[in-house]
Amino acid sequence: MNAAERNLVSMGMPPVSLRGMAPIERRSSLENPSTSLAYPAEWLLDVFSGSRTDSGVRVSEMTAFQCSTFLSCVDLIAGSISTLDMHVYERSVNERGRLVNRIAYDHELYETVSCEPNDEMTQTVMIKAFMCHCLAWPAGAIEIQRNAGNGVVALWPRNPNKTKPFRLTSATRLEAAPWRPFPVVLAAGTLAYKTTDNQDDIDSSESAERIVPAEDMIYIPGLSFDGRIGQSVVSLARNVLGLALATEKFGAKYFGNFAKPGGILELPPVAPGQREQSKQSWIEAQGGENSHRVAVMPVGAKFTAISNNPEESQTIETRKHVRTDIAAMMHVPPRMVGDVDSKGKSNTEQEAREFVQYAIEPWTSLIRQEFKRKLFPHRGVGRTPKNRFFVDFDFSKMLRPDAASREKFNASGRQWGYLSANDVRANEGLNPIDEPWADEYLIPVNMTLATTPVNPQKNMLPAADGTKPAEDAPKEEDVAA
Repeated sequence: MNAAERNLVSMGMPPVSLRGMAPIERRSSLENPSTSLAYPAEWLLDVFSGSRTDSGVRVSEMTAFQCSTFLSCVDLIAGSISTLDMHVYERSVNERGRLVNRIAYDHELYETVSCEPNDEMTQTVMIKAFMCHCLAWPAGAIEIQRNAGNGVVALWPRNPNKTKPFRLTSATRLEAAPWRPFPVVLAAGTLAYKTTDNQDDIDSSESAERIVPAEDMIYIPGLSFDGRIGQSVVSLARNVLGLALATEKFGAKYFGNFAKPGGILELPPVAPGQREQSKQSWIEAQGGENSHRVAVMPVGAKFTAISNNPEESQTIETRKHVRTDIAAMMHVPPRMVGDVDSKGKSNTEQEAREFVQYAIEPWTSLIRQEFKRKLFPHRGVGRTPKNRFFVDFDFSKMLRPDAASREKFNASGRQWGYLSANDVRANEGLNPIDEPWADEYLIPVNMTLATTPVNPQKNMLPAADGTKPAEDAPKEEDVAA
């Protein structure tokens, strides 16, 4: 009995001989050298996230991005919204009682909202990341960082997997923290948010859970049944995404074997250990880059190929159908995600308008209202209880028509008096003319207000000598009489 066997006996285990077994592998790391934890294999993703679908493929928020159509839809919507100009507007009432909206360039939050929300990213980067969270996860979250005077300092997007809403069961006091340098007391029943996501994640392996008040969290749920908890579109449509991933995996595996189907390798009677060894040897000799080479088989072995035509399983038709389903799920015209065979009467301009109307505007409306609630709330105290500032997007660049349509609109506006010369130049992205006449509006001479009384004598043109008939001049029939 060797030392290893004596150790087994000391632990109460039977003295099974260890001779002939492979040596015990000793590693200081649990990470598999053939599968890095930085790029985990599919089985590792199945363990920690995702739910199995009817196609046999597990689908989670991260694995869903492996589907090209879903990736295209999310990138298209998120990228389109992030490129829109986001301004802070001020709403006021003019002397005639009409609402007037102007861009508040001088507001203290203008640069934070439209250009640089924090020290580490631009507004475009933050909005795109935020929209990716909203489209794939149950909700998107942006935490508001404040100073000692309760003013907004920065906006930070938060990981949707680490940020969840909940309702307090008892009064809670939140001590001063870097994100809010003054204590806050939240009453029982108040809606708040739990998160473990902050800047400390860069330097520490684990962050403590903290509570964020509702007024400091911009939170937009996706499809929600109660207005608070969002439902992940990936989870709801997991079977469609699973089918798409399964068909893509089938195509990748098929062409990974150089479009050669598998088969059955028949061997003469051999020992059980040699059977598996023969299988691995055949795969190494004929698989991957070694496909189509001359095979040298042992005596008595026989290989029978199994034919499998992708067209018989309708793989191509299935991928087209799944692409259309995912595009419809994300409200994106199929042609924008690569479906060149889509038929319809709409042209490219009409599809672009439908994309803005059905895929973009619902999200921009949610962002506009949530930013208004959290960044410019109505306090209800003081002389101006209602905050006159709000956030909105500029769609003029996205909906910009062609040159012929712009020419027709600008000419009509200038002729009929609803556009000035500087208005036309602003529509074309040109600097204004620094002259008073450029801000004047023209009206046709043959038109007047509907309320103007008709007086032929008063509106008569002057005579040839420049004199105008008097309003009370006698009519010709009266002089003749």
